[in-house]
Amino acid sequence: MKLIYLTALALLICIIPSVTNAETVPATKLAQAGSLPQALCSDPSAVADFYNVPYPAQNSPALNSLIGCIKTNIPNPAMIDMDQIYTFQLNPSLINFTRGVRDCGLDTLCASLDCHTAYSCHYGGRTGQVGAEAADFNARAPYSEDQLFSAIRTLVYPGGACFGQAKYVILEGDHTHISTNSDVGCDATNIPSTAPEPSEPAATTTQDEITTPASFIRSALFNPISCGDPMCIITKILRMILGTFGITALTMFMFGGFTILTSGGNVERVGKGKKIIVYAAIGLIIVLLSWSIVYIVSTKFF
Repeated sequence: MKLIYLTALALLICIIPSVTNAETVPATKLAQAGSLPQALCSDPSAVADFYNVPYPAQNSPALNSLIGCIKTNIPNPAMIDMDQIYTFQLNPSLINFTRGVRDCGLDTLCASLDCHTAYSCHYGGRTGQVGAEAADFNARAPYSEDQLFSAIRTLVYPGGACFGQAKYVILEGDHTHISTNSDVGCDATNIPSTAPEPSEPAATTTQDEITTPASFIRSALFNPISCGDPMCIITKILRMILGTFGITALTMFMFGGFTILTSGGNVERVGKGKKIIVYAAIGLIIVLLSWSIVYIVSTKFF
């Protein structure tokens, strides 16, 4: 019986990755629209793994630093509506994990929700792996969006308290968009290195940054373990703790076979080897059934 329990525990690590990360591909692959296995669409964490972005959605450390600098150094903090500093997207949340690529039916959702285009800074751009790299600031009445834009631009232009932390800032109608200085494949640099541009605010928008404030969630704190829900945390902890037990499971099968091969016709040793293999197989079946139940319950009710 002890052998069965040990087998079940050892094989658990083999089952978890195969269930939670089914049909994934190397993160180094630049995913394109339609390349995501549809079986992953019901598992946001698996989608995030496929596109090599953090789960749950979060800000990059550079973006948190930039937001903090602006909030701390702006001459009049009352100009900023602190409840409307939008970074990664709230609805549909899944698009944060596809870098904006319209997989999993997101093209239909975005038709009515005004999502950013693929690889927007709000999704971490093309290559970013640590979260959103852009924020949208909204003005608080009676201040205008033009006034807030001018104040923020002064901070990130040469001589400003936040100079060097941002590479792109623009007034996009009803909010000021600003991105970090990280090179993640989004937003061309428009902040001068030596002298400010003309005082009038820009009137154009970029293709990657067409949105409405209602589509984003406010700034979030950096999550060092890239996990927020209990099942995600438990799964990651199990993987770390039980990583070495995968070798144990393989060893048990090999040991059973070795025992039979070296039995020299000894009936007792042959029987012992067969029992080891049978118990290992039974343990595998038990773990498969148990984890399937846990996985189905967790995805349906949590």
